[in-house]
Amino acid sequence: MIARPQISAADAADLVTSGDRLMVGGFGMTGKPVALIDALAEKTDIKDLTYIANNVGEPGLGGGKLLRNGQLKRAIGSFFSSNPEVVKAAQAGEIDTQLIPQGTLAEAVRAGGAGIGGFYTPTSANTPLEKGRDVRVLGGVPQVFQEALTGDVAFIRAWTADKAGNLVYRMTEQNFNPAMATAAQLVVAEVENIVEVGVLKPEDVHTPGCYVDYLVQAPLCIEALGSSGSVAASSKQVSDSRMAMAQAALAEVRPGDVVNLGIGIPTLVADLIDQSHGVVLHSENGMLGVGPEPASGGALEHPVNAGKIPVTELPGSSYFDSSASFGMIRGGHVDVAIMGGLQVDQEGNLANWAV
Repeated sequence: MIARPQISAADAADLVTSGDRLMVGGFGMTGKPVALIDALAEKTDIKDLTYIANNVGEPGLGGGKLLRNGQLKRAIGSFFSSNPEVVKAAQAGEIDTQLIPQGTLAEAVRAGGAGIGGFYTPTSANTPLEKGRDVRVLGGVPQVFQEALTGDVAFIRAWTADKAGNLVYRMTEQNFNPAMATAAQLVVAEVENIVEVGVLKPEDVHTPGCYVDYLVQAPLCIEALGSSGSVAASSKQVSDSRMAMAQAALAEVRPGDVVNLGIGIPTLVADLIDQSHGVVLHSENGMLGVGPEPASGGALEHPVNAGKIPVTELPGSSYFDSSASFGMIRGGHVDVAIMGGLQVDQEGNLANWAV
């Protein structure tokens, strides 16, 4: 096996050129290559970047630093409102944005890495997002064409690499990282540990080394995790009324159901279940078997849910990447979805929005 070069974060930042399409792994601040982004934020002469990621970090963290520096020209992602500064910049015309549903985003990156030009998906059909796109009825279902996504450079994060560049991810830190490792011309992996070739069992490798060009070793610190750093710092809101709604939702599911939990009130359902319920909770960021919130700690010790809140894992849990996670939903392998919404009408139409 050919060893992959081990370089510094500053050297990795020098591989990015103004005008590049930069792919960045992570979900919220978990699995985010923060050291690489911080190093790029020091190179303020590198500008006009197209930032492709699930979100643009948090205010002043991750991609949020690049935004404050004025280094981003465009952002392509699915959840910009996690950083209010992105919303303000978009409204002020300071940055262009392209909103893509999260599962479609993951699949577009996966397709790009697999050499597929695009695909049709039922997601976004009959919504404003289908405007200007080819829409066809396939199998009796309206489907919208989505082009594949690729990048010039990808910054990703894994927990362990061997010197040949084989990568292993930890808990819910897979998310967008495995797909982005395949979809860029040049890939830099920020990792917690680097071990000798042969230490990793071949069956444990998530990303083969052929996708990785450079390795950067950088320890994870709690500050880099933002609101996921601890249970106390999370955005979770608990009240009697919210818990009553979560209990009512739980009463609607049956033993054996696989249940996706949306963000907000739905995540509270996990605090009400144990193995006796016979329900398997699914989180969009790549987890089956979501358990209650831990008594303490944060994303350094625990997985996180769709709301970026630390959770525990129940026996029999599994982890996977974002493309596989949304494939479970889109493919009909999830029985129930408990959605969080700000408004709903009597016909069940759901409205979510952020200002």
